[in-house]
Amino acid sequence: MKKLILFSLLLLSLNIQASIIDDIYKALETGDRKQARTLIDQAILKPESKVDAQFILMLLNIIDNKKDIYKVMEKAYPSLSDPSPYLYSLWFTDALTGGYGKKETGRLETIKKMLLGPKASGSIQAAAKYVIGAHYLFSNNFEEAQKVWSEVGSIKEWQMTGPFDNTSGSGFNKKYPPIDQPQPDASFISATNSKIGWFRSAAFQKDPWTAIGNHVVAGQAIVYAQTFLNSPMDMDVTLSLGGSGSLKLWINDNMVIENEDEFVTELDIYNSKVKLKKGNNRILIQLGYTQNTAYPNYILRVVDSKYQPIKGLTYSSIYKPYPKAKEEVTNPKIEHFAESFFKKKIAEQPNNIINYILLSKAYFRRSDVNKAIDVLNKALKIYPNNILTNYELILNYNKIDNRTELLKQIERLRKIDPNLYFFAVYDYNISYNKGNYVEAEEHLNKIKELSGAFNEDYIQCQMKVLAAKKDYQKLISVLRDALNSYPENQYFTTVGYYLIKEQSKSTDDAAKFLEAYLAKNFNYEILELLVKEYENLGKKSKIEQLLIKQYQFFPEETKSTNNLTSFYYKNEKFKKGLEIVEKALLNIPYSPSYWHDKAFFQEALGMKAEAIADLEKAINYNPNLFEAREKLREYQGKKPLVSYFKIEDAYKDIEKALADPLKSDDNYEYIFYNQSFVVFPEGASVEYSSSSIRMLNNSGIEKWKETSIPYNRSTDNLIIEKAEVVKKNGEKVTAEQNYNDLVFPSLEVGDAIYYEYRIERYTYGKLRKEFWNDFVFNDYVPTRKSMFKIFTPQDYKFEIKTNLIDTKPKTYSVDDYKCYEWSFADPKKCISESYMPTLSEVGMTLSISTVKDWKTISHWYSDLVMPIAKEDYNVNEIYNKIFENKIELSNFEKAKAIYEFICTNIRYSSVDFRQSSFVPLKPMVTVSTQLGDCKDLSTLFFTLARKAGIKTNLVLVNTRDKGEEAIKLPSINFNHCIVKIDIDGKTLFQELTDNYLPFGYVPTKLQNSQALIIPNSETDTVGNSLIHIPNTSIDKSKYKREINVKIEDDQLKATTKLTAFGNLAESYRYDYSGLTNDEIKEKIVKRISNEYSGAPKLNSYNIENLDNRNETVTISSDYTIENKIIELGGLKAIKPVFFEDIFTTNAFLEEKRTQPILYWKYEDCDYYETEVTLELPNGLNFMDLPANFKLDKSYIKYSLEIVKLAGNKVKLIRKVSVNNATLPASIYTDFKQTMKVILKAEDIYLAFK
Repeated sequence: MKKLILFSLLLLSLNIQASIIDDIYKALETGDRKQARTLIDQAILKPESKVDAQFILMLLNIIDNKKDIYKVMEKAYPSLSDPSPYLYSLWFTDALTGGYGKKETGRLETIKKMLLGPKASGSIQAAAKYVIGAHYLFSNNFEEAQKVWSEVGSIKEWQMTGPFDNTSGSGFNKKYPPIDQPQPDASFISATNSKIGWFRSAAFQKDPWTAIGNHVVAGQAIVYAQTFLNSPMDMDVTLSLGGSGSLKLWINDNMVIENEDEFVTELDIYNSKVKLKKGNNRILIQLGYTQNTAYPNYILRVVDSKYQPIKGLTYSSIYKPYPKAKEEVTNPKIEHFAESFFKKKIAEQPNNIINYILLSKAYFRRSDVNKAIDVLNKALKIYPNNILTNYELILNYNKIDNRTELLKQIERLRKIDPNLYFFAVYDYNISYNKGNYVEAEEHLNKIKELSGAFNEDYIQCQMKVLAAKKDYQKLISVLRDALNSYPENQYFTTVGYYLIKEQSKSTDDAAKFLEAYLAKNFNYEILELLVKEYENLGKKSKIEQLLIKQYQFFPEETKSTNNLTSFYYKNEKFKKGLEIVEKALLNIPYSPSYWHDKAFFQEALGMKAEAIADLEKAINYNPNLFEAREKLREYQGKKPLVSYFKIEDAYKDIEKALADPLKSDDNYEYIFYNQSFVVFPEGASVEYSSSSIRMLNNSGIEKWKETSIPYNRSTDNLIIEKAEVVKKNGEKVTAEQNYNDLVFPSLEVGDAIYYEYRIERYTYGKLRKEFWNDFVFNDYVPTRKSMFKIFTPQDYKFEIKTNLIDTKPKTYSVDDYKCYEWSFADPKKCISESYMPTLSEVGMTLSISTVKDWKTISHWYSDLVMPIAKEDYNVNEIYNKIFENKIELSNFEKAKAIYEFICTNIRYSSVDFRQSSFVPLKPMVTVSTQLGDCKDLSTLFFTLARKAGIKTNLVLVNTRDKGEEAIKLPSINFNHCIVKIDIDGKTLFQELTDNYLPFGYVPTKLQNSQALIIPNSETDTVGNSLIHIPNTSIDKSKYKREINVKIEDDQLKATTKLTAFGNLAESYRYDYSGLTNDEIKEKIVKRISNEYSGAPKLNSYNIENLDNRNETVTISSDYTIENKIIELGGLKAIKPVFFEDIFTTNAFLEEKRTQPILYWKYEDCDYYETEVTLELPNGLNFMDLPANFKLDKSYIKYSLEIVKLAGNKVKLIRKVSVNNATLPASIYTDFKQTMKVILKAEDIYLAFK
């Protein structure tokens, strides 16, 4: 009975709590924050609702930008039996630490009291010590900062090696050699193809974290760090890991932690219980990062069950023999305490959304935004308009830079509560950034109203507007008050410095102002301002003292090192600079920039041989140091490489060409067209191109008055060395230039243009050492000279393929390079023919590639794209939406459902600043923005299909119009991406960028295109060779048309019904979708008029399946047309109309042909079936009917049958089956004769009387 009473009391307590907390949520649901605060005050007085109410109050105060929110936490703290989860979730908010930096006295004392107290877990205490240490750092108390940080208990003794390739995060599951080779003499090959090994840094940062950028240089990489832990006995411990990037952790070669996502976490996020062996234990960390991680780092602690550091352990960065794990042991993973805590609270109180928000904030702290958003969306199902939850979604979308969802969410919250402080600041920033300062001041008044005139944010916003308006008198007044209220605010100090500098008569006042600030604060930006000020004052000794102090506390930081070495070089203190660089290389031994700097110091000290050796090392570690390469050649006494490319007699060639009589047969001619490359042994290359074109008529001028130089802004550096018009009289007019665009002014017939440019091509990733290129020596216009040269290392291996070139290259040596040169004088001009292959297929073409096989390319792209094809929060949402209430679907139906969703909801968009050439956007971004290019849409389809269990591969394509045989050697010369789908033993190749295309059809432009299937993993067997895309369409693309014509006097009353299938249905949707009824009617009338050469009257029409992606589109029309009966003596006759032409009289006009016929460019239909029924009035009969006609060729099967029906009717049945492939030139005579025969067969009249 006693237990029953207690249980009843507990239920009563929970119901009372739920009731008042629910009332708070209901008030917030309606945007009534005032009522919510009244209820919160009441709930805080009740023990059963106190904690939840206090945390709701903290979140509400954060949104309302209240002061001293941490004091609410201070009041809540005593009521918390386990405060750590709450502290963790609100860590960086104003309810607790307020972020890193110098703390006001009250907040600092609160942090020490709560976070270092006995109720806080060891993990919270360690994190608090980091925050407190940062406070001392920013207070300019370096010694105290280091003292506090040393108590965190992180491992600081490490050996490192790297970088290894991690293109798009693909290195995570690669087994790089350092995993199994811990010995100090182990040698590895880095991502830049350099020889590297394990190294011990001379200095690590003094805070508890280890920043990779201080020891390994790479924009994206896999890096390894190992330490050797000595334990006095066998013991059970917890390894607690945190970091920025993807992470793996091994103990004695047994992996115990792995996380592939590039999260930015706090300490102790990933935890695993392990058994330490007595003696030495090897700990190995793998950290991976790409451009998504701004500051890769990690922190590892060895702790007990309460997250306190284990004492008695020692760590060494020197290799020690250790007992390898005999077998792989699965170690228990420990869920983070805050996440497990709030999951349990949600299970106990499923309608209490404060726990959802606090769980989402726990996920947010370790960057697991997908989970955070998922939790918040669950909370929204309970209270859709809760401002706390909706505000948290804004923070999450902002964190992942999802601008589309962010803007949507901002407007959702605005509708709920437009008077939030957030909107005053947000609207102010929008107006200020637009330069609308009047509007910005209106929002500024709202900020003042909500936060007060002495609020730090308000003052800063006010000062920005005053500065923009140049109201300096008022700005000075506001600044004076701001510095009195907030003397340590960096922005106010910076503005104060510039105003003092502008107005003070004393030259030292600005420097003294900054010195006073830095006496109590540490700030890089202010320190750099002071350095700049000392430079202006000529106080070099002061600069040196300042930089040395910075360097002494941060000897591992590249920034402090660079500042000091730059100062020494600039002031010719070369010996001191060299000492600092040599110390830096002990921390980061494979840094190309430091080897480069060391060489410059050595050269300045007369150590030329050493400088040469160190520049070679710099280039070895970074092949993209083009200036260093030229400097190296200078040190070695060699000519600049560019000197081997330049044409010495270019102007003589141009002068000679301009003196020749004009030829009118062509629009322009190439005087010369040259391209040269130097390929470096470490990777990277330089292209040097020069061209001169003479204008032969006005059409030539129209073609060449402006041009663009093709290059990739992401990977190339373009230097235009010359661009000009050379007039007939020899005068030169410089071209106008904007980036790679050139405009040639004053261009006249008989003039020439002349331009030269150099492109430095950077090398990255798996293909960093590869080179490929195609060059065509002739054109459809005359070319006087064309040349291609390539300089390679002497032992360089590459494959060559040529077309219409019999000559071998001229070879010779230049320094360490071997040159291959092809040159032609007056190469034969290509003759243009209709429907012919591309110039790269029929011209004098040279193809070069070092890539050994297509497998290398396919696996390169797999590495690039597979890590991106992930199921993020909204991808899972749309997957559920696609298959909602759809059960027992076949794989074909699933694939079609995904296709339909993408076509309906995502629009094709390709813009340079949004997309790269090959790396797709994350599916999450494509879904959110509802925009994507071919690779984005294909990657989204692939991700959804994989989730649905459908075998799918991405496919890189060089579309058919670029040449069916244009790619001759392995390269990445593709311009499109689609997917290959394997369903029930059948294969489909699916285009994703055409919203009108029925599912399961291969567009004509893709059929027989060169393509490369991309493997999904290392074990996937596809992608070993280039393919031609087969036509795997589920049916033929065909036309079926019925025409019924009733002849009445001289009038034809007719109906026609056309059904277009497959790709042809797509064409009709493309032509007719989006048109008004009048526009559609006009198109139909025009179509009928073209057939009859007259003006029809359209009585009615109907179109089916225009607004979907059904396999067919049907267009029916009823029309009348006059005067289409002709008189032949005593007879009358009618010419039957088929509508769809098999051939037209103006196609293929050449009598002879030398090039293949791209029949598919002319004919896009696989099959025609046309039935024409002609009906005479009573009393009239058809006379002698034309004979049936049949023809059977390899490229076309044609039949025309004319049947007399009962009464006065005749039916014509035409069936045509087309093989619209590329046809050889050898059958052109037969093809042309077939065309004539078919045209004649259809040019018939049916007589009647």
